Amino acid sequence: ANLGSILDMCIVDSDKQPQVVTCSGADKEGSLRVVRCGIGIQELASIDIPGIKGIWPIRIRTTGPLDNAVIITFMGYTRILHFDNEEVEEIETKDLMSDQQTLYSGMTSGDNIIQICARCIRLLDSFTLQIVSEWRPPAGERIDHVGCNKTQCVVSNGNKITFLSIEQGNIKQVSTAELDHDIACVDITPIDKDSHESKYCALACWVDGSIRLYSLPDFQMLQSHELGGEIVLKSILMVPFEESCYLMATLGDGSLFYSDLDPDTGKLSKKKKIALGVHSTTLQLFHAFDANHVFASSDRPTVIY
Repeated sequence: ANLGSILDMCIVDSDKQPQVVTCSGADKEGSLRVVRCGIGIQELASIDIPGIKGIWPIRIRTTGPLDNAVIITFMGYTRILHFDNEEVEEIETKDLMSDQQTLYSGMTSGDNIIQICARCIRLLDSFTLQIVSEWRPPAGERIDHVGCNKTQCVVSNGNKITFLSIEQGNIKQVSTAELDHDIACVDITPIDKDSHESKYCALACWVDGSIRLYSLPDFQMLQSHELGGEIVLKSILMVPFEESCYLMATLGDGSLFYSDLDPDTGKLSKKKKIALGVHSTTLQLFHAFDANHVFASSDRPTVIY
């Protein structure tokens, strides 16, 4: 929108995020305009499906590079929706854990679909939708949080963390470790542009409010920053931009902490904090226009690039 002509302006610190209030226009067309950080979202289509807890794009029965389906999860069950032009069809398969809530899903190496639930991890063939491989945590344990890429997976249960590899259609347990505090969130996004594998595992802990960086596969701690305060950490993400890398973490009050991340040594530096909103924020990396961007999903959606 056109804010001109601006006759006066001031900065108002509201809801933990500065906003610019302008006196725009003139004479009878004068108005007050409020400007704040965020993005506008244009709705192209909508389907009324209440109770969604998570959604992930996948490819089924195609060799093309574009996603043509989504896995949608609800409290206690999961469904696949396939898109064909303007038609939407629910796909049923006996090997999808449809009676459980999905924690993560996506495409892995070999064009397989991974589905991670609290009690099991499954690889499904993207054409037949049949089981290729399966891994279960030891008896009495469950999966609380997960970080995953095309060839690796890290899952946590309380203070225990397990590293898994995904190779040639098989899920293989590589290593495990126990930390001093329970884990709140975890990420293994690759930051090497020439590799689909990550040599680092970033995570956050509940009790001390710390963000930590560990080496893979041995889980040797490289860096630890305590953020302090009583607000719990909600999301963590390693972000490889064009000329620099960052480690980002969000809190339940909408705050974003970020630090420079050295991709060679794993060293963290220049910790900073900004407010994206006033409610819990989730970070998601996406690629567009030949560059990486981060979508921060909250009461005030934001794209970081």
